[in-house]
Amino acid sequence: MSDFSPAGCPEGERFVYESAAFRMTRSRVEQDGAVAEVVHPGLIRSTWRQHRDSSHGEVHEHALREVPSHVPRYKGCFPILEAAYNMAMNEVEDNLSPEGLFFSGANWHHAWTRDTAFAVHLALALVDPEHSMQSLRSRVADGEVVQDTGTGGSWPVSTDRVSWALAAWEVFLATGDREWLAWSADVLRRTLVHDEEVVIDQSGLIRGESSFLDWREQSYPDWMSPVDIAESFSLSTMALHSQARRILSWMCRELGQAEEAEAWDEEADKLADLLNDIFWMPARGQYGQYLYGRGYPVLSPRSDALGEAFCVLFGIAGGAHAERVVCRMPHGCFGVPTFDPFKSSVGDCYHNHAVWPFVEGYALRAAAEVGHMGAVARNMACLLRAVLLFGTNKENFSAESGDCFDTVLNSDRQLWSVAATLGMFYRALFGLVWDGDVLVFAPCVPKEYSGEHWLYGLRLRSFTLDVHIHGYGTEVCRCMINGKDAPPIISARATGHFVVELEVNPVDRDGEPALAPASPADLQEPAWVEDEDALEWHPVERAAYYRIYRNGIPITQQTALRYVPVAEPHYAQYQVQAVSYGGRESFLNAPREHLLPNSRYCVLPLSIGRYGEYPVEGGQAWLDTQPHTRCLVYHDLTLAESGIYRVEAWFCNATESRRDGDTCAIRSLFVDDKFEGHLVMPQTGEAGDWEHYTHTSALEMSLESGTHRFQIRYTESDRNVNGGTNQAMVRHLRVTRIG
Repeated sequence: MSDFSPAGCPEGERFVYESAAFRMTRSRVEQDGAVAEVVHPGLIRSTWRQHRDSSHGEVHEHALREVPSHVPRYKGCFPILEAAYNMAMNEVEDNLSPEGLFFSGANWHHAWTRDTAFAVHLALALVDPEHSMQSLRSRVADGEVVQDTGTGGSWPVSTDRVSWALAAWEVFLATGDREWLAWSADVLRRTLVHDEEVVIDQSGLIRGESSFLDWREQSYPDWMSPVDIAESFSLSTMALHSQARRILSWMCRELGQAEEAEAWDEEADKLADLLNDIFWMPARGQYGQYLYGRGYPVLSPRSDALGEAFCVLFGIAGGAHAERVVCRMPHGCFGVPTFDPFKSSVGDCYHNHAVWPFVEGYALRAAAEVGHMGAVARNMACLLRAVLLFGTNKENFSAESGDCFDTVLNSDRQLWSVAATLGMFYRALFGLVWDGDVLVFAPCVPKEYSGEHWLYGLRLRSFTLDVHIHGYGTEVCRCMINGKDAPPIISARATGHFVVELEVNPVDRDGEPALAPASPADLQEPAWVEDEDALEWHPVERAAYYRIYRNGIPITQQTALRYVPVAEPHYAQYQVQAVSYGGRESFLNAPREHLLPNSRYCVLPLSIGRYGEYPVEGGQAWLDTQPHTRCLVYHDLTLAESGIYRVEAWFCNATESRRDGDTCAIRSLFVDDKFEGHLVMPQTGEAGDWEHYTHTSALEMSLESGTHRFQIRYTESDRNVNGGTNQAMVRHLRVTRIG
């Protein structure tokens, strides 16, 4: 292998991409002394290290099989593109299980819901709709989409199972299968109805942690527990819920159910409006990451790349608004970090300070959607660098070093990474977009990739496509279909074989808005000092001053490390945030309560059973789904004052570890036989540790002075993902007057 010459490109080549971090020609990538070279489209040689304990330098060959004729094939004048495409198609085949399901990766012999959904949505519906369909069917149980295992025991802490809708709709678009459409609509309807019973807030917001970011310590404040995360509202998950409702409305229209379609459309609009009203930060030109807190949510201003890409692709952000989102999305040396800035208190790199290629794939689609050619070119270069140097589509890699061995967990041929590579071709270069009942060709070819691009044998519905693109840009100046001038569209009802030739006009990028760089690390959140008379905290490194919040609203800022609250006539909750000279901010720290006199009550359990017929002994009760434990009755509570009260249960759930599993317990709270809401009881510690108690999510309600009876019941809407284990140990209720 020849080295890059000190003066620049090897003879006869030009740089497709060049930065301080890496550079790339039509057939080579170089970074940190390592080189990947495409010898021919079936062979890549790379000197990138192949193990965590090894170094760059040893030559490794990655031989690629020929792409079979029954799937789409790509040819062009860029060996790096041909090799990346061929590798991705090889890895699609390698990820297919004997049962006909897509594994999530070399290390993940399972079809996960979100992995499958995003992979199918990015590309696999076009490549292999049959096995995409089978994989999606495997993620349905009891008529609902299954939520993947996750923080605190999965749903309703994690609620992004609705990502399944994206894939189900893509499969219908690719196949036109109306039986699939009717079944998918029924599954999605059941899933959304159950979600609305449990995870929708009184304001209309949807609860649940950020989509796929399910290592809580990597992306949430250190003090937040699974209960706190269950009560948060995230950009990416909210955007998915909006789009899931939109998709169900499209499905209903296709099925002739116009009235229901209109209702789901209205629900989608409501969620989109909430995102624009609450999450949009005009001064920054970005959406916030999530709302977090205990009863008084505050918007985290960090960038969530996946959520922002969704807002562009789903039409939540439109026009100039959408272009601003793409431009303000932070771009690091090796790609778009999952969120920005990263958490300085976490040393391990997984979600934190990392690039995930599937997120890069969605960022690429968002950039293509708004026609930002600079962003498209950069996203493509970052995807290609990783594929060619690593010799596989890795799960993730470090945002700082670009190395896949600098993260704590990784996998080869990660399914959604594979799909992101393919999506770069189908969704960006060739610009395949469904618009109602037509397939539109809207290519987005950066100048760096100007030339000839061919896609052969793409089978959709009852037709097959060969697509040829010449030139670069986003504007199709001439389209020929089977040798005749035509608009760049194909009807979904078309039959036969079509050769589509597209000539693209150049695009002037001189006035294109610049892309935002990735940020330095955040400041750590202030740690409290125990002080009953005042708020006091330890100093934070690099902090210039501290901002004091009361009930989620900033009230003052100061350089001192102690603040004495004024006497309040109402319940108050205080938090502190560290701010640097440059304006970088920490998360808000854990809330500290200041209670009114005689405003908090402890209510002990009285009896349990189908109707509460058995006395509770020892002050605690075991709850599961058996008839004799379905209703827990508490001692009556007499309130001296009317007001707004917050009710929480003191519980323990050690059925599995807090980091994983699917046995989050759920129960309904009734006050005076009136349903007040659901109490979420995530897994609280390690499996089997039944001494790790904490409070449930809180329910707020208006209660009159006088005597009240509280009951915790198991109802049909309290079904969890596991379906069998829905258990917790529960002690007293904590009732607090807050207003």
